[in-house]
Amino acid sequence: MGTGWRSFVDGIALALGGLAVCVCSAAAQPDAVEASRQYSAAVRLQNLGSYDIAADAWRKFVDQYPRDPRVDKATHYLGVCYFHDGKLEQALAAFQKVVKSFPKSVLLDATYLYLGATQYQLGQSGKPEYYGQGAQTLATLLEKFPQSRYVPDGLFYRGECLYMQKKRKEAAAMYRQLVEKYPKHTLRPDALWALGVAQDELGQKEAAEATFRAFLAEYPQHELATEVSMRLGEVLFASGRHDEALDRFTRAAGTAGFAMADWAAIRQADTLVKLGRYAQAAKVYASLPQRFPQSKHLEEAALAAGKAYYRLGQIDEAIAQLRRVYDAGGEQVVEAAHWLAKAWLKQGRPADALGVVEKALAEDKDSRWRAELLMDRADAVYQLPKRRAESVGLYAELARKYPRSAVAPQALYMAAFAALESGQGAVALEHARSFFKAYADSELAADVTHVAAESLLVLKRYAEAAAEYDELIKRYPRRDELPVWQLRRALALHLDGKHEAAIDLLQPVLKRLDKPELVAEAHYVIGASRLALDQYQQAARSLEASLAATPRWPQAAEVLLLLALAQRRQDQTDAAVRTLERLIRDYPSSPDLDKAHYRLGECRYLQGNYEAAAEAYRKLVEDWPKSPLAPHALHEWGCAELDRGDVPTAEKVLSQLVADFPNHALVPRARYARALARYRLKDYRGAIDDLQAMLAADPQAPEKADAQYLLGMCQMSLESYQEAVAAFESLLENEPNYKAADSVQYQLGWALQYQGRQAEAAQVFARLAKDYPQSPRAAEAWFHVGQHAYGRKDYTEAAKAYYLSMQKAGVGELGEKATYKLGWSYYHQELFDAARKTFTYQRKTYPRGPLAADAAFMEAECLFRLGNYQQALDAYEQLEGLTTDEFRAQALLHAGQAAGRVQKWQKSAELLTRCTTQFPDSPYADEAWYELGWAWYKLGKADQAVEAFQKAIDKGGASGTEAAARAQFMIGEIQFERKDHAEAIKSFFKVIYGYGQATWQAEATYEAARCFEVLKRPGQAVELYRELIQKYPKSSKAPLARQRLDQLQAKKNEP
Repeated sequence: MGTGWRSFVDGIALALGGLAVCVCSAAAQPDAVEASRQYSAAVRLQNLGSYDIAADAWRKFVDQYPRDPRVDKATHYLGVCYFHDGKLEQALAAFQKVVKSFPKSVLLDATYLYLGATQYQLGQSGKPEYYGQGAQTLATLLEKFPQSRYVPDGLFYRGECLYMQKKRKEAAAMYRQLVEKYPKHTLRPDALWALGVAQDELGQKEAAEATFRAFLAEYPQHELATEVSMRLGEVLFASGRHDEALDRFTRAAGTAGFAMADWAAIRQADTLVKLGRYAQAAKVYASLPQRFPQSKHLEEAALAAGKAYYRLGQIDEAIAQLRRVYDAGGEQVVEAAHWLAKAWLKQGRPADALGVVEKALAEDKDSRWRAELLMDRADAVYQLPKRRAESVGLYAELARKYPRSAVAPQALYMAAFAALESGQGAVALEHARSFFKAYADSELAADVTHVAAESLLVLKRYAEAAAEYDELIKRYPRRDELPVWQLRRALALHLDGKHEAAIDLLQPVLKRLDKPELVAEAHYVIGASRLALDQYQQAARSLEASLAATPRWPQAAEVLLLLALAQRRQDQTDAAVRTLERLIRDYPSSPDLDKAHYRLGECRYLQGNYEAAAEAYRKLVEDWPKSPLAPHALHEWGCAELDRGDVPTAEKVLSQLVADFPNHALVPRARYARALARYRLKDYRGAIDDLQAMLAADPQAPEKADAQYLLGMCQMSLESYQEAVAAFESLLENEPNYKAADSVQYQLGWALQYQGRQAEAAQVFARLAKDYPQSPRAAEAWFHVGQHAYGRKDYTEAAKAYYLSMQKAGVGELGEKATYKLGWSYYHQELFDAARKTFTYQRKTYPRGPLAADAAFMEAECLFRLGNYQQALDAYEQLEGLTTDEFRAQALLHAGQAAGRVQKWQKSAELLTRCTTQFPDSPYADEAWYELGWAWYKLGKADQAVEAFQKAIDKGGASGTEAAARAQFMIGEIQFERKDHAEAIKSFFKVIYGYGQATWQAEATYEAARCFEVLKRPGQAVELYRELIQKYPKSSKAPLARQRLDQLQAKKNEP
């Protein structure tokens, strides 16, 4: 029936007691005895509530003893266990088997009840066809077993099945029989409750009320009492007895443990709304999340709270509640979107309102809220100034699609009004006429007539407008808007050229006006009329009086424009500027802003304020592109933007001028200016097109030279270096005294260099540096000369050029680079002291320069090469911020070597360990490992030395580096010292035959021969000495080998 109902079979008692196991024939019939044991076990398991295990026992009994006289009961109980275990399909089959196979079973009435129960539960599980079967099964129970103890249960649950089939009348009859015939039955309260619900839903409100009151009188402590009381409240609410209903809902909402307390609270608040107590209602709605955090009605409550707060004008609170519903995206989202949009529109947030409305419209095509959502959308667009014109169509479409909706008249009125505000006079007039055809009796008729009159004004049908206002004044003489209509009629007369009539009409009206806006408009019409009559001073006074009455009334912008005109005609230019700026600032939607901006641009230009002038012209061009002032504004704007450095805007503006006005006299100059802009924007091909077009027009020499130079620069940027060279050389040939000749030579040098013509480029750079020694490009030119010489390894010439570049550059980025390369030029000449001094100068002059750390490194390198190892070591250890890992690794390697040179072997080992650890893949790794091994060797740590030497071999052995050969040799030496001569021979042989390092091959050959001598193998020693002399005759070991060879031969010849 609903929340709070007990499960279907809670009241059904299973009569399983007294089931005796028959054992009388056990001895003669062992199967019967075993069957009884099985039966008894199943009974016990069922009585214990172990339905799953009991079902297995009953199934086993039925399968093993199909002819047992108790098999009907066993099948019935099998179904009961399945039922309680939730296996409804199996339960259904068991009960149906009992009905079919055991029609005389003593449990048949219980079986019918359980069968009906199972069918009801299957219906509850999503198979509604079983409700009808259940109702029929329980009808059979009532018919066949009218005296059964299960009749009351059958009546109740048959009523449930009928109710679920929406057969409320038949269900009520079942409930009524139980209530009337079985006053003591445990299901009577449930039946009484169900009867009341059915009566209520059948529209029998009085009967339902009587039933609910009877329930509460008879069962005040029943678990359903609170829900019954609440349902009674619903009946009272529907009957308009809201105070009584409120009491019921309030008590139900406050009942601890009541499952529907959250819904009761909502109904309590709903009733408060009906009673007009919105603040209390909103408070109750809003309290639900705290009182009932798990309620499924939180969205509904939040929506209702939002609407209540909206009615109270508490918009922030309304939005907070409505956002919860909208963000949840549930069933209430469409209505929430509508109210949220209305709330945001109240706050002047049309963009937010539009976002939610458009989403709701896209997701919900057929909602009953669609007309309201469409109205919300139109309202939101209307509130967006730049999109207001769009709202016209939106309002009109709404009125057309939903002409009978409550919002249709308002929508059509707004279509006319918005069209009027958007300057669409004809459209506004059309919608106004349509309104009168559809809604002539609407309370909005006077407002629509006003819109029609205003539309006629916009359409310049002034006489008709005056007549429309005259009719409006006569038809609605008591309306509050009467003074407004009188003023607008005067304006129509003024615009119709009847200035004196307008003034005469307003003079007496002016004295009776008490609203500032109306006073302002009256002075405006009078001032405009006097201006038309060339009465400038009087016009200015009237217009100033209009602004003084209220400076922000709707037509104040027009007043300001007219006032500026009156001031200009009195030669009050500064005052006119202030007036125009005020107009533009305060009234950005005025239809006369193109004139205001152009006039302001002219004044600002004359004042020398180019930025302000550019802004004024920009506004004119962008907002009024069809204005006759647009071409001039484009030209002035583009030039101003170029001067300001806003290149993209300048290019865009000048392109617009060339495209829109191709025959204008300003186009040739505009093309050069645009080419310059395009060059800066890296649109080089576009710039070339402009320059070629300009050159084709045969401009004057200075302009032609500028164009050729810029043309060359564009070709450089496109990597068309040959064309660039031709352009620059032609320019220098034709205009040798060109104002920027040094820059032309500089670019020519780069163009040649990019072509790979390095020698020619160097000559051009050298010529630039010599011909224009004061040029800011001279220092860089010398640098390029030095680079060319350096690349040819002519380090002497490179040093000269770098020195001149360093002198010209001064202290700066180029100066640092030139100094650094000068130091390297000395270094390559092995002028290590000169190099050291240069790097020291660089480091001190540019302590924070990007090359400072590298200079310090090279300073240390020079000290190392000079043999000043302690100074070198100190310098290496102070290095920081080297630019490459190669330098970092080399610095640690050389620092370790320097430490070794001054016998600081522990320091050497530490530095070399850092080198091998931090830079394991350095190109110096093999040498670092060798030097580390040598340091360990000198420290007497032979094992560590061997390990390091092996690492050196691992790093350099594959490529046969000298460090690897030396390392292998040193391993042999250590083995020799350890008297492991056989292993030493192997190590020396690896050097002899595995590497291409002659020095170490000779050394290894000699040491291997010595090992053979120690091992008493003079023959092998002799062969190696001979091999050494033959292969390495210039080796320092060759004389020693000859000496040993002679001695061994002499010893061999001894008798």
